[in-house]
This record gives sequence, C-alpha cells and structure tokens, in this order.
Amino acid sequence: MKKAKYITLGILVALIALLLYLTHTRDCGTDENCFNWEAKGCVRTTVQATSQNNEFRYTIEGKSKNLCVIKVELLKMSPDAPESLRKAIENKGMLCAVPQELLLQKPLSKIEEINEYCTGPLKEVLLQISLDKLEEVIVKNIGPITSQLKTALESLNGTG
Repeated sequence: MKKAKYITLGILVALIALLLYLTHTRDCGTDENCFNWEAKGCVRTTVQATSQNNEFRYTIEGKSKNLCVIKVELLKMSPDAPESLRKAIENKGMLCAVPQELLLQKPLSKIEEINEYCTGPLKEVLLQISLDKLEEVIVKNIGPITSQLKTALESLNGTG
C-alpha cells in the first residue's frame, strides 16, 4: 500500500514538472538576439524591443503545424506621436502565425510583410490609419487630378 502511494506521488510530481516545462516561457528581457535564436525553434519566449521609439513586446506562444504563433503588443508609442494616435494604438495586440521556415531565414524584425500573417486589434488599427492617410492624400489631390482630367478630355474633344 505504501509503495502505491509513492508511485502515485512520483507520477504526480513528474506530471507537474512536465506541465511546468511545457508552459514555461523564457524571458529574454530586451535581448533580441536571444529571442531570434529561440524563434528559429519556435520556443516559448518573450522579449521587449524598441523600434522607432515605439515599445513592443513579442511573445512566442507556440507551434501550430509549420507555423509559429507570436503575440505582438504595442506597449508604448513614441512620445513624438500625436496623443490621439497613442490613445488609439497603445496596449493593442495581434496574433501572428508566421511560417517556421521564414523565421529560420531572418529575424522577426526583418520580416517586412509580417502583417500578412497577423490578426487582431493592433492590425485593425494599423489598417485604419493607413486607409485614413490614403483618403487624406486622395482628397488633397482630387482637385488637381480633376483639373488635369478635364483639360485632357477637352483636348480630345477639340473644345480646348
């Protein structure tokens, strides 16, 4: 009877140790080289990084088939950014399912098309900002474009 208790206790301790091992996330602090090394194997890891005075946290959540699931959070925007933009975008995140082979080729920060692999509030806000800027450019230039189009049409019709 005593032996069965020890075996049960041993199995329980082993299961707890396995659970801790599988759910443990390595903290690379601010060392992007550490993060990039772990990203090659899609090992659960986190890092805080700064890019253009914006503070991000990247967390590798784990693997899904040949994809590495990475959570990207914008913790703090540059103080130079407008207050309204900072309020809209700070503390937003997105989940990215990045092909493992891509992470073997280059670090996450060098993947230019990263948004193609992501979904979530941060991506939505970034897309809205891009659309707003595009609309602003179009509205700003609609007058000159219309004038040039009118001139071109008049010259084709022979009325100009």
